[in-house]
Amino acid sequence: MIINNLWKKIILDNNFYRKILNKKIEYKKIIVKTRNKNIILYNYLLNSIIKVYNGKNYIPIYVNDNKLGYRLKDFLSTINKKNNNFFLKNKIIKKCQK
Repeated sequence: MIINNLWKKIILDNNFYRKILNKKIEYKKIIVKTRNKNIILYNYLLNSIIKVYNGKNYIPIYVNDNKLGYRLKDFLSTINKKNNNFFLKNKIIKKCQK
């Protein structure tokens, strides 16, 4: 397991880990909602789904072997990409109307 960003502090969210441990004891499929993007993915989170809030809605992240050691914020994008075709179409329509 490779831990990236070692120079940053490791933040432990007790409520998040408590939710996961309770669901593992009950042998349920682990689906947890959180707003903390600084959580590091460890081995006991394998094959679980974590829903992370990006400012507008919750985005599900499926944890597999390749994602271990990274933080949740590495898999999120909070910025919407602009659709340039929309702006180009408006310019073309305005030119045609003149």
